[in-house]
Amino acid sequence: MRERLYLDYNATTPLLEEVFEAMLPWLGPRFGNPSSSHREGKEAKEALFLSRKQIARFLGAKPEEIIFTSGCSESIALAFKGVLGAAPEGKNKIVVSAVEHPVVFSLLKQLEKENVKIGVVGVDRDGAIRLEELQKALDPSVILLSLLWANNETGVLFPIQEIGRFAKAQGILFHVDGAQVAGKIPIDLSALPIDLFSLSAHKFYGPKGIGVLYKKKGIELAPLVPGHQERGLRGGTENVAAVVGMAKACEVVEMKMKGESLRLQKLRDGMEERIKKQWPGAIIVGERNTRICNTSNIIFPGIDAEELLNFLDLNGIAVSTGSACTRGSQQPSHVLMAMGYDSQEASSALRISFGYATTAKEIEGFLDVLFSFKKNRADLNPGHEPKETGKETAGNAFLKDLA
Repeated sequence: MRERLYLDYNATTPLLEEVFEAMLPWLGPRFGNPSSSHREGKEAKEALFLSRKQIARFLGAKPEEIIFTSGCSESIALAFKGVLGAAPEGKNKIVVSAVEHPVVFSLLKQLEKENVKIGVVGVDRDGAIRLEELQKALDPSVILLSLLWANNETGVLFPIQEIGRFAKAQGILFHVDGAQVAGKIPIDLSALPIDLFSLSAHKFYGPKGIGVLYKKKGIELAPLVPGHQERGLRGGTENVAAVVGMAKACEVVEMKMKGESLRLQKLRDGMEERIKKQWPGAIIVGERNTRICNTSNIIFPGIDAEELLNFLDLNGIAVSTGSACTRGSQQPSHVLMAMGYDSQEASSALRISFGYATTAKEIEGFLDVLFSFKKNRADLNPGHEPKETGKETAGNAFLKDLA
């Protein structure tokens, strides 16, 4: 049986061995509560202190600007509800893009019931935000603008610096969802016009169930969970083991980031070129825009993406049809629909995302299985199929292209 190939790193990443080892003591003998005054509690408190420093350094922030949460979803909720809870009268509107993560729209639906106004800004066919539309949406009632830095489905990057400067000039707070950029591009929040920044450790080889909300010094938030922990913004005993693991993940990925980002982009671009040659009509979503290095969203016209995903899964390959948080909804991707693709096209897309363990040989295997699916579908082979020469497989050709 084929060894399984994991190509869904945007959904989650495996825990690095170094991270696992760093967490182990805090899952066993070093179990103290950081709020306790005895030695065990002081040890745990010191671990939190050192981890907060490491994470702050990784993000270009101050330790006191780092608030620990259970993950990006909670960080976003704390940012939105915290800002609204501390907002002056008449400031009750939040503006987002049409391609945000599903958790944002679930939260906004809840907030609308509390008389919060919502503004949604569109994107073009390449996934670029419509800047003129954004400027019109930022009226005097807006308290918060919130955007993904890198789209989780397409990898398209928004021009965060330009947008942040405009928001700041309007006196509007700017929140950025950084889940898909952490560990892939350098982040220096001290040099960016960002007031609030969310991320999850499990997106960059850390543990699940831990995340951060960066809150720029001077920004006022109402607490999401009352309590004395995390500067009164997030009550409850801190998850020390997970915090230590997140800090270790920051340390490791910071060292690997530059080399891995270049390697993964080369792998991604080579794979896309091979698919375009072998599957005429395949659409690389956001290809003409700037994208994060590891992400490829490809529409295969005329097929059901679920059928293709299941075929790949049965052949030992894990990919996705979009955000892991929308699985089971049976709805076309809202991201692709917002970009102007129709429901059939949006239901024919796969997201392939790479990580540190991804190799050219793995992509070779993926391409061979992908093209075997196409070869076995008569409706996709109208008689002008590119011919293979000798015994060279699509994957072998891919490896040659990378050489």
